[in-house]
Amino acid sequence: MALFSGTTEILLFAKDSNKKIILANHPFALHLGYKDKSDLMGKSDRELYPASMAQKFEHDDALILEKGESIKNIVELFPNKLGISQWYLTQKIPLRTQNHEIIGLAGMIQPYNESIITSHISKELLEVIDEIKGNYHAPINAESLAKKCAVSPRQFQRVFKQTFHCSPKDFLIKERLYRACDLMSKGKIPLSQVATDVGFYDQSDFSKQFKKHLHMPPMQYCRTFFDKR
Repeated sequence: MALFSGTTEILLFAKDSNKKIILANHPFALHLGYKDKSDLMGKSDRELYPASMAQKFEHDDALILEKGESIKNIVELFPNKLGISQWYLTQKIPLRTQNHEIIGLAGMIQPYNESIITSHISKELLEVIDEIKGNYHAPINAESLAKKCAVSPRQFQRVFKQTFHCSPKDFLIKERLYRACDLMSKGKIPLSQVATDVGFYDQSDFSKQFKKHLHMPPMQYCRTFFDKR
């Protein structure tokens, strides 16, 4: 219990075997738009998130509850009730009794920022990340990025995936989606313009990647988070 009340930036929660919240810290409640963590008790993902997003979370939870598989260090975009999407590092583990029976799960979601990653990433790889973020409109040039790290393109791909749990291409796509969410939050910009402004080939490509990573189409995202302002 002390762990759940002793942190201000990390979002913590625990669920029972029915996938309903039984513990949460205050930052997690605030992130979801609730004033107090007690308001979350007994709620399921379907009561807290849009249906498509809840379905993805329920699938992850099922793997943990049924197979005892942990989910560690997943980098993903995670929006709050205001529709502000940020990069987060997600981890979930099964909760077991002394007899190893699975009775629930616990999760931790923390902002994925420079303060977290600099401790275990080389200076060269950090420079690569800065280049990707600064040139997110452009395609990935794996060979050029590999040279910055003084490794072969194949080694670069392997090290990058080990560090960020995604390929350089997926990292670029997530950065573009992050920028797209920011643009959509500022007003009624046509989705076709948003798509090309952040570097996608067209609206169709943008919509496909948006749904893959944020678990809902861009239009639904806008209706859910912005149309009620």
